[in-house]
Amino acid sequence: MLFRELKSQYELGPYQSEKPHLVRIQVLAALPTLVVSRAILRVFVDHAAETGDDTTFPAERWATTFRSVAPLVLVELAVGYGYPRPNLPEFLYREAQQPAPSRSTLLGEVSAELCGGF
Repeated sequence: MLFRELKSQYELGPYQSEKPHLVRIQVLAALPTLVVSRAILRVFVDHAAETGDDTTFPAERWATTFRSVAPLVLVELAVGYGYPRPNLPEFLYREAQQPAPSRSTLLGEVSAELCGGF
């Protein structure tokens, strides 16, 4: 049942690889997200029950919603445990750089070839 949920709600179904360690990494990476998702969902369900609210949280809708905000939730959890917030400008500056400045990008090469050097 757990793997069916991972497959349907965390898009692990179409992932195919001849390398079992890659599949294992994908599953192990999805498990903490699933655990956090279920824990937060339980808080909402309990809150609704305590307040007499008959709100329901369909599993697929919850998973889709949570998946869209999971990175933000994980940042908030990390901050709660004393880790600093990521420095977004520094991250973007560092990660978006061309790793080998002397090597042109595929887009640059194709554009130069198609445009004849313009």
